[in-house]
Amino acid sequence: MNKNMFRLLLGQFVTIFGSQLYSFAISYYILKETQSGLLFGVSLALGMLPQFLCSPFAGVISDLFERKKIIVATDALSGTFLMLIYLISRSTGMSIFYIYFLMFVLAVLAVFNLIALQSALPNAVDKELLPKLNSLSQSISSFSRISAPWIGGFIILKIDIQLFLFINAISFFIAAILEYHIVFAESKKKSAEIKDCINFKKIIEDIKESYTYSKDNSLIFTILIFMISMNFLFQFGFTVPVPYIINNTLMLSSRQYGMIQSMTSLGALTTSLIMSSKFKVEKSKQLLIRAISVMSLLMVFMGLATAYGELNLNKNISFLFFIVLNFMFGGAIVSSNIPINVILQTSSDDSHRGRVMGLSSMLSSAITPCAVIVSGILLDLDWMHSYFLCIGGGGILLILVTIMSRKKEMQN
Repeated sequence: MNKNMFRLLLGQFVTIFGSQLYSFAISYYILKETQSGLLFGVSLALGMLPQFLCSPFAGVISDLFERKKIIVATDALSGTFLMLIYLISRSTGMSIFYIYFLMFVLAVLAVFNLIALQSALPNAVDKELLPKLNSLSQSISSFSRISAPWIGGFIILKIDIQLFLFINAISFFIAAILEYHIVFAESKKKSAEIKDCINFKKIIEDIKESYTYSKDNSLIFTILIFMISMNFLFQFGFTVPVPYIINNTLMLSSRQYGMIQSMTSLGALTTSLIMSSKFKVEKSKQLLIRAISVMSLLMVFMGLATAYGELNLNKNISFLFFIVLNFMFGGAIVSSNIPINVILQTSSDDSHRGRVMGLSSMLSSAITPCAVIVSGILLDLDWMHSYFLCIGGGGILLILVTIMSRKKEMQN
């Protein structure tokens, strides 16, 4: 592994792991101190909204400025805001306002950081190493999601929330220092372009241009349209109904539910590590089609297993079945996400890559609430069985991936 890749991955690990620890600790603090589901829900919304609202603007800024400066600056600013709230809370105490303010600011900075980072990956390594870098990046994300709650649960019992903010601030500063030493092969931005970034009208025009550019590139347009459909059906047929099936239909225990949920992240981590050495750029399209096909079949199997298990299967067999299926599903998710990122990164010009990644992020975040709400409404209907959603979502996804596989853009 070259030094550039090592510094980038280490900086990303420090950032993501620190963010996951912070999210866990703040969620725990809100629930423990306020005992309010509403306040907890507001905190989740503040963390999710910036991805939808800021992604297009983050894409434009990523194409105007040097992406390395954005990555370093956003991590440094995250550390600065954490340190600022830490110092203020030391004298005035911790308040829910500080928490909300910090969650929103950090979420906004995270959007700019992530899109700049995704856009800059092709400038950090040779094209042949891009799949490996994306795979290892996914491994870091999966490992952080698995380990951060465990470690965070232990730490939060030993130290107070203010000290936790201080430690998290230091982690962001460390990430910024590591990222400062990364070498990106970026073209220099023109000063006239940089002046344009303060012109709101020009920013809106650049956002519109991202739609035009994506629409004119048949491969990017195909991937974006399919990504929206896939994300909707994934949320509709897996994210909402599977927890409902485990807890309400099959009546498994909370401990079993936690183990099943963790299998998705474990499957994602295992698969991303394997792909870091096996996946090649020229195989991106084939891998994407196969991964989505597997994902759709797993959703159908989950629905059929639930229908059968509800009538004939004992709880232990159902538990083991869902352990295996969720592990495989986590692998299928990674096997689709990594090729999508690689295709978008390699099919976009460097001058438009940030806007394409920003558009991708915005579309993904926009469709999620719709899918979750529709799925939740259907689950509340007396005649709607939970396994219908899995079977229906998986079946439609299988039809869509078959259609996509026959498009000429996916066969070249």
